[in-house]
Amino acid sequence: MHQSGSVSLCRSAISVLVATALYSPIALASTVEYGETVDGVVLEKDIQLVYGTANNTKINPGGEQHIKEFGVSSNTEINGGYQYIEMNG
Repeated sequence: MHQSGSVSLCRSAISVLVATALYSPIALASTVEYGETVDGVVLEKDIQLVYGTANNTKINPGGEQHIKEFGVSSNTEINGGYQYIEMNG
């Protein structure tokens, strides 16, 4: 009986961790690293952190693009989402 309770508790803890990871903004963020270039990404209910270069991005409702220091964004279309540009970005 004790072992069954431990297994149940472990499963509950894992379920909470997985649910937290799935709905955490960090888990939903994609990162464009320094020196990397992406083209034609559509952001919808997700977040893109740009340290490199993002070209031809479409930001739809719920989408966010964060241009970090020295990051570059060109030809971005914003359709209800948000673009945040940090200083020197």
